[in-house]
Amino acid sequence: MIYTQAFVTLAAPQWDRSIAFYSQLLAQEPEGLQTDRYGAFDLGGWKLAIYRPKLEEQEPPAAYPTLSLCFQVPNLDETLVYLATLNMEDPGPIQQVSHGREVYLYDPDGNRIILYEPRK
Repeated sequence: MIYTQAFVTLAAPQWDRSIAFYSQLLAQEPEGLQTDRYGAFDLGGWKLAIYRPKLEEQEPPAAYPTLSLCFQVPNLDETLVYLATLNMEDPGPIQQVSHGREVYLYDPDGNRIILYEPRK
């Protein structure tokens, strides 16, 4: 198998809210923007694409997050200060986990985002 690129796509029934959310979170505008339909964020080695699913593709939400986007950050405290400037929902308390420290936040469609600082 030969491939030239890999990316993750998220179905976002609330597409405009999700594009705005990820634009703020990632501090960049989407590329390949197709108004009210599609946009992708270049994350240095992979892309995160957000699309509006057709009505027949929309399913009821799962009882728990079926997808988690994990972003490793060098300093979780500084990242939380940055998030506060965006007026986003409070991610909650920092959790001590086996691999370091992390917090959870959720995008407008309920997908979990894990921000973690690895153990030093």
